[in-house]
Amino acid sequence: LSESWAVGIPAYVTEKGALGERMRREKGGRIAPTSDPVLIAEDICTFLESKEYQKALTDIQHINMPTRKMMWQSYQKLYSSLLASTPTEQ
Repeated sequence: LSESWAVGIPAYVTEKGALGERMRREKGGRIAPTSDPVLIAEDICTFLESKEYQKALTDIQHINMPTRKMMWQSYQKLYSSLLASTPTEQ
C-alpha cells in the first residue's frame, strides 16, 4: 500500500489486515466490496474509470508518507521494546 501511494498510484485493497483500516483513514484508493475475484476484477475496471479514482489521485498527494529513516526508527523502537519484554533463557 505504501509503495503504491509513494509512486502516486491509488491502491485497491481488501479488508484483510490493516489495509482496509489505512484506506478508510487516508482515502487513497478503494476497498473491494466483495471477496469474489470475478466481481473484484469488474469493480477494478469500474474504479479505474470513475471520479472516485480521480479523487484518489488527489488524495494521495496529501498523504503524509514516512521517510525511510522514520520507518527505521519506528521499527527499531518496536523491536527494542519487544526484546526488553522477552524473558531471557536460562
